[in-house]
Amino acid sequence: MKISMLRKIYPHINPNLKNIRWRNLNDTELEQIMQDKQVLANCYENSVIHSLLLTKNGKEIIKKFIKVENKHTDDPAYKASFHINNKKKKYRCGISDYYGKYLPLYGAYYGGVNELINSEKHTAPLDLGISILTAKMIKNNPEQKPLITRLYKFPLITNLSCERNKPSNTFKWLTGRNPVSIGETEINLSLKKYAEDVRKLLKSFNCQKDCFVVMSGFKKVGDIDTWHCLPVIKTDSKQETVTLLNKRDNKLKTYTFEELINNFKAVVGIKNI
Repeated sequence: MKISMLRKIYPHINPNLKNIRWRNLNDTELEQIMQDKQVLANCYENSVIHSLLLTKNGKEIIKKFIKVENKHTDDPAYKASFHINNKKKKYRCGISDYYGKYLPLYGAYYGGVNELINSEKHTAPLDLGISILTAKMIKNNPEQKPLITRLYKFPLITNLSCERNKPSNTFKWLTGRNPVSIGETEINLSLKKYAEDVRKLLKSFNCQKDCFVVMSGFKKVGDIDTWHCLPVIKTDSKQETVTLLNKRDNKLKTYTFEELINNFKAVVGIKNI
């Protein structure tokens, strides 16, 4: 069905998303999340989800966090349970969202709304569903986004409600736990003044149990953008190196502990997930 026709009928397509049967994500879908590249300015969320999926317990957390419609369709509905202020709050999204208010988000995955409309085949990706669910949650809980990034334009570009947030917030939403946060909210250009804590954390990092992300700050780090989050994939305590993943292109980046401390702004995550 053409998108032009869908846009005419979407207000009448189960807008309340009732009577839908849901299922957990399967292993193939979880693997696809890890393979997908970042499209929106939501690295704070993409990187945290990726870090959780690297561990057995983290995968179970993601399965509990989001459900998908148990029906084969190009545009499946999704629902998620966010931990907000010690309570679980559930949100749903579906076709009436994809072709309605959030059509510009959908279009971003195809290079624009016109490209989406003209595409022969289009599928609402899981990342789109998570972004819309996050946008709905933040609309009802604006305090879950830092005040400065709630501005319409920050920094000087369109800022969608599901974009530009703190990785510590995502860890809380998904796990209900307060993460370790080093340098995230302070005004610092590097991690130098936290060097001892950061080095200790990296040396003790267990890739089977620990989930962490690293964040750049006011300055670019090589080809890593400013204010960009990357999941920690592994560390080598003997060589004192850490390997990160840039979700923009899914390429690995390896730094020495010293390089990370001198160039990145923050380390955020959870030990023994």
